[in-house]
Amino acid sequence: MIRTEYIYPQIPELPAEPEYYEVRWIGKDGLYCIDADNAKNLLKNIELMKGYQEEMMLIMEGLR
Repeated sequence: MIRTEYIYPQIPELPAEPEYYEVRWIGKDGLYCIDADNAKNLLKNIELMKGYQEEMMLIMEGLR
């Protein structure tokens, strides 16, 4: 007797996307720039994005 059984991968819940800090760009002479406070917020956002990316990569590695 042969029985066919399908096994589906257990996919974990996706991590919540982080809440990013507001960054305001200043347009001047056809160029865009940011002040010191907005530059700090931009760097914080980059670090939040890297952490989120690492969590997603761990999930994807687990699915292999």
